[in-house]
Amino acid sequence: MLHSAPVSLVATYAYINPVVAVLLGWLVLDEELTVPIAAGGAVVLLAVAIVLKSERPRSGAPAAEPADG
Repeated sequence: MLHSAPVSLVATYAYINPVVAVLLGWLVLDEELTVPIAAGGAVVLLAVAIVLKSERPRSGAPAAEPADG
């Protein structure tokens, strides 16, 4: 994936994995999900959403034209 996507986008997967692990532990293993843990997960998800939004091309941006050669 590093060959076709920006590093900042690829790195977001490393941040999402612990959030998913906590949620699965809560759902499957009945582990405790406290308010601080949930708040931390929400902060991580918000940060990842910000990174993903900044990586998308803007809809109003003009498309690059191919060079005539």
